[in-house]
Amino acid sequence: MGFAALVCGKAAEAAGLLARTCAVRQATGDAAILSTDAAHYAHALLLSGDHDKGRQQVNLALEVGSTDDVLTQGLARSALAWVAAAEGEDQATVRRHMADALAALEPTELVMDRALVHAACAEAAGLLGDGTTARHHRRCAIDLYDAKENVVGAAFQRGFL
Repeated sequence: MGFAALVCGKAAEAAGLLARTCAVRQATGDAAILSTDAAHYAHALLLSGDHDKGRQQVNLALEVGSTDDVLTQGLARSALAWVAAAEGEDQATVRRHMADALAALEPTELVMDRALVHAACAEAAGLLGDGTTARHHRRCAIDLYDAKENVVGAAFQRGFL
């Protein structure tokens, strides 16, 4: 449910649901799924404007997630790009995180997660002052939402153009 709220742009609702999900995963020691849930939670927190907690969840996802888990890597690295840009890290670092995120998920059929990655890259590019790249990623996210007929998610992203 948290993921569904997230892909529809309902950040506060997604954050609340994903916080509970992560707590259960941590209590049961389910690190494999915790890493992905933490990455989704990071996106919800960043969308809510909570960069500090978002950074914590990114770190958790990368710490417990496997390096060959493309879903976690793509989600976490795109959130890391967003956090890095918000924290004023250099452009090369932010762009490397964006490229790593896209390289992990673009070859997959995980359409909604790819849309989240593009939305996060749009946010990072916007924070860098690169409007052209931000619009490109925003349009990619919209195209992916449209492909899955997620009209709410697509409309939410269109609101940023």
